[in-house]
Amino acid sequence: MHSRDICILVNPYAANARALRLLPRVEQAMRSIPLNYRLVIPSDVQQAKQAARHAAGAGECVAVFGGDGTIRIVAQELAQCNGILAVLPAGRGNDFARMLNYPLNPVAACQVLAAGKESAIDMGIVNRLPFLTICSLGLDAAVSDLANRIHFINGPAVYLIAGLCVLPRWKPMQFEVNIDGHEFVHHGHSIAVANSQYYGGGMKLAPNASVMDGMLDVVLIGMVSRFRLLLNLPRLYKGTHILEEGVKIIRGRHIRIRTLNESQIFADGDALGYSPANISVRPGALRVLLPVIS
Repeated sequence: MHSRDICILVNPYAANARALRLLPRVEQAMRSIPLNYRLVIPSDVQQAKQAARHAAGAGECVAVFGGDGTIRIVAQELAQCNGILAVLPAGRGNDFARMLNYPLNPVAACQVLAAGKESAIDMGIVNRLPFLTICSLGLDAAVSDLANRIHFINGPAVYLIAGLCVLPRWKPMQFEVNIDGHEFVHHGHSIAVANSQYYGGGMKLAPNASVMDGMLDVVLIGMVSRFRLLLNLPRLYKGTHILEEGVKIIRGRHIRIRTLNESQIFADGDALGYSPANISVRPGALRVLLPVIS
């Protein structure tokens, strides 16, 4: 095991205060390993950013105890100052932790802080804002928007329930797309630009995406009936939906997406503005602590 100093940055609001409820068990695990750590519980986003920069400057590994949105905010700061990011998953989706093969139980994830290895992963950029997992427009974004307004469900089931609510009234859209200079019009339900495989609490939207290949996987869902979309939901969790008619994946590094009507952009569970979307990848931009897979 490696000796490293850890700053645990706690989001007290993630998943209805899940991190705060689990904090005593996490601290017990940290002491039993043992690891040298300190806690920071910021009251707002600005304090979280400042704490991340301060910890990186002190040579500490920053372990975000929260969800994908908090991780994205902290990752932006750490990428700018060459800090190291680790994760104690405590959100509703936890897709970033899933992507890096972290245990989804934050108590078990403490072992990664002790024995993990350092590596570098890619970051996506949409309209100058970073994202780590998947950036989407269309149906996917509408589902994420509703999921963020459902507060009585803490787990990943919130995305499935939101999808079932949005789908009956959803109408396909027209997207003007440019991928590395190749322009075309896409008629369909959604476009998602994937830096990693997962979104929506374990949905394997882009099963061949990697955070270490310097590429983005553009997943296009075409003019598929609502009934077919519902039938394909179980396949989405396995990644086998890409074999279905109406699903297409194109790889690229620079993507521009325009819509006839203003469309929200969602990434890492957060709203990041409206179309048009200019998306690119920054290879190896973020240092992370990864589990050692035996």
